[in-house]
Amino acid sequence: TEALTLEALKTLEDPIRRKQPFYLYFAHYSNHTPIQRDERFIRKYLDAGMDEQQARYASMVEGMDKSLGDVLDYLEAKGIADDTIILFMSDNGGLAAEPEWRDGKPHTQNSPLNSGKGSAYEGGVREPMIVSWPAQVKPGVSDALVSQVDLYASMASLMGKTLGEGAGPDSQDHLDAFLGKDLKGRDYVVEVAGSLSVSDGEWKYIAPSNGAAYQKLTNIELGNSKEEQLYNLKQDIGEKKNLAAEHPEIVAKLKAILEKEKAK
Repeated sequence: TEALTLEALKTLEDPIRRKQPFYLYFAHYSNHTPIQRDERFIRKYLDAGMDEQQARYASMVEGMDKSLGDVLDYLEAKGIADDTIILFMSDNGGLAAEPEWRDGKPHTQNSPLNSGKGSAYEGGVREPMIVSWPAQVKPGVSDALVSQVDLYASMASLMGKTLGEGAGPDSQDHLDAFLGKDLKGRDYVVEVAGSLSVSDGEWKYIAPSNGAAYQKLTNIELGNSKEEQLYNLKQDIGEKKNLAAEHPEIVAKLKAILEKEKAK
């Protein structure tokens, strides 16, 4: 993590010196397997009573936290923090199938969200995203529905560009949503994770699937059902009550969207 951070900052030296716009894509290997010690931070977690595996993971988290802090401090020291947009996010929900290095019951690590990585439930597909741009973005929380694929069109829009022909229909320009100026974002988002799901921000439909093929590949117990599932995310973020039988009209609506997307 430290080596990547030093290299990342090194790449920024020249464009900042030349007062040129720059783009930095910085994807940490942490926090991912293999779970390894960060010797700078692990001792405090061992002393706090964590077992070796938990302490390793905690030290990796702190290592990435320091890395982000170093990047932010660097931008501040160069006097460009206010004019730099930073997008911080994960690629999926946290692993929740109870690997040997975590305590607790399976599929509870992302509570109150259900399940985790590899699952179509919210614990697998909903993840945090932070946008920081002091000169443009006011502090707050947005409920706008967006997808990572929208970064392509939205960042192009930020630079006054549009996607060229052949770029594909998936990425949508929701720059206003990323900047906190629009609370709506997408009409719906389709997710592929063990099984297919579609959500309009209020209702979530999961297509029937036992996830057997995906489970065989990843050794993750998905917990998905062979029956249709429908959840009201506004009232039941933990997806505990399947309302498919009670709202067939909503199932039909979301199912039609899913079939349309599959046909593309």
